[in-house]
Amino acid sequence: MTSLCKKYYQLMLAQGVLGGIASGMLFAPVMTCVSHYFHNRRAAALGVTVSGSSIGGVIFPIALSKMLRNESLGFGWSVRIVGFIILFMVLIAMITVRERLPPRYGKVLLPAAFTRAPYTLVTLGIFFMMWGLFTPFFYLPQYAQSHGMDSQLSTYLLSILNAASVFGRVLPGMVADKIGRFNILIITGVCTGILLLCWIAITSSAAIVVFAVLYGFFSGGIVSLMSPCIAQVTPSPDQIGTHLGMSMAIIGLAGLTGTPICCALLEKYGTYTRAAIF
Repeated sequence: MTSLCKKYYQLMLAQGVLGGIASGMLFAPVMTCVSHYFHNRRAAALGVTVSGSSIGGVIFPIALSKMLRNESLGFGWSVRIVGFIILFMVLIAMITVRERLPPRYGKVLLPAAFTRAPYTLVTLGIFFMMWGLFTPFFYLPQYAQSHGMDSQLSTYLLSILNAASVFGRVLPGMVADKIGRFNILIITGVCTGILLLCWIAITSSAAIVVFAVLYGFFSGGIVSLMSPCIAQVTPSPDQIGTHLGMSMAIIGLAGLTGTPICCALLEKYGTYTRAAIF
């Protein structure tokens, strides 16, 4: 539908509303189904699962950029080709992803879960991590160009960041199963925050590339460890899907508002300092 859009509101409906609903409906069930099969090595399994989105983050920006430069394809067919690739991959997932446990009957939501301090604190903690996590994903290429980086190299920064995120999503998960999932989540969260505070002092092209690699790795650890940490404070396996869904709905508000807040700070003050500090 995005490939057919001609006006701004159509893009908001197709790519924003419809794309967001579809992504959420894909993410939570898949993570829940994988959680059904693992306990001691759940963080490693979910890290491998969620690393797929980083691989897509490496391939799609490069592929779409190349296709958009091809005059014979244009915007419409470039987006349609990406859509057909995603459709093919989703069909594989539909055939292969199966839950191990029977469905939970009763209430769709379990609001009483928020009366338990561990679950509420984990959800709030991840909310604050996510509130500032995605700003470099949107603004790092623009920041690099403002400091003299070649425009072609700056377009590859997102792919570099996502390539590092593949390792950041898999390796911390493997370590987390041995020394504690919350321990590794705290470490990756602190390192990500320190990197964001260092961002405003980085000006050379080489340093920006190094920042992209490090930021991709540590932020990837946060993304991969969200689900196993939420699952760890869920009282029974058949409630993992509900608990994960409720947490992700709240955490999604952080992803929705964090980058626009940073954008407003950037537009008002004209520098990245306050956005990075936020």
